[in-house]
This record gives sequence, C-alpha cells and structure tokens, in this order.
Amino acid sequence: MLVQHHPVTAHPSRVVQWIDGLRDHARVRSVLDEEHVHVIHGHIHRSRDRAFGASRSPQVFCARAVVDGDDPVRVYASDGG
Repeated sequence: MLVQHHPVTAHPSRVVQWIDGLRDHARVRSVLDEEHVHVIHGHIHRSRDRAFGASRSPQVFCARAVVDGDDPVRVYASDGG
C-alpha cells in the first residue's frame, strides 16, 4: 500500500502538471501494473476509486478534502499480503 498526497496520474494540462503535479508520476503509475498494489491519495478534493486494468477491483482511492463535506474521512482496512 502506498499513501501519498498527489494522484498517480498526470494532470491533463502540462502547465498545471509542471506547477502542481507529481514528479515521476509514470514511474509510480507503473507500480499499479501489479494487481496487489493499492494507492491512497488526496490533493484533488474528490472522492474517487479507480481501477487500472480490465476487470480489476479499484486500486487507487482518493478522499474529499476536509472542507468539502460533512463526511470527508474515509477509513480503509488492509489485511492479507
């Protein structure tokens, strides 16, 4: 499990990516080729779960910002390998 501030994908705008994006996002994104790897991140202020691969369960989880709602905290349980 990887926990980080920025999302694992590049911003659609190269300028915004340069100013506010994750450096080496492609390298981090490549880690998700392994089905057992999961990422929890913030930064985009939207609750979203994403899968990277056909018929896979979500691997990337993002929570809303504290200021964006009454239920901004998401709790994750991890077990197994």
